[in-house]
Amino acid sequence: MRFDTHRVSAHLVRELQYYGVEIIDDGGDIIHARMSSGEMARIYFIADPIETYEITGIIKNDTRENAYSLFILWCDLLLPLNGTHYIPHDWMEVLLAVQGEKIYAYDAYGEHFYIFPVYFEGTGYRRFIRYGDAIEAGALTGASVHTHLSYLRGEWRVGSFDRGGRPPDAPASPFAAEYTALGLRDGSSRAAVKLAYRRLARAHHPDLDASPGANERMQRINLAYDQLMRALESEDEDAR
Repeated sequence: MRFDTHRVSAHLVRELQYYGVEIIDDGGDIIHARMSSGEMARIYFIADPIETYEITGIIKNDTRENAYSLFILWCDLLLPLNGTHYIPHDWMEVLLAVQGEKIYAYDAYGEHFYIFPVYFEGTGYRRFIRYGDAIEAGALTGASVHTHLSYLRGEWRVGSFDRGGRPPDAPASPFAAEYTALGLRDGSSRAAVKLAYRRLARAHHPDLDASPGANERMQRINLAYDQLMRALESEDEDAR
């Protein structure tokens, strides 16, 4: 667990440096970076369960020190599966309030490293979980965010990998149904497709899922994945 966390952290450091972000200190679990604006961001990799007071304490302290807080959580241990409905915990509500109804997550798969947003969509207690595309490290930025939670009320400095918010929806592609079957937004990247398939296969493989219809669900997931990967490979060949 700790080894994967440090591998993903080191990968992000390399990506940030590639985009000209200055790394002030790399502690593995915590990265201190100076953004292009000259302001400080502190990026926290969270691999163990964390309490609400710990998150709020970090945010308050960083804001006092004029630094932007950005949390990236180990997806397998701390976040719900893609395409499911989920009731967020109190500590999740804090991150959702400051990070725009999403929580950044990380995963390591062999030599591949992913950092991506996990969107908690909808209103009310139960949210629909959707994994987004891999972040672009060069989009690191910070903003002041107002919250009205009982345990975090005020204005706080929060980091993100956003470039002015989420883009508008594009017209549906011929593979919109396949993306939906994997719990993805239409047009998601190859990395997002591979990550979504890996997680769904882990959750719904008939050897692991004893619920009725598991075999049929896995067949639909396999078919959607195969069709999307063939389409993406064809696009790559056309672009050469």
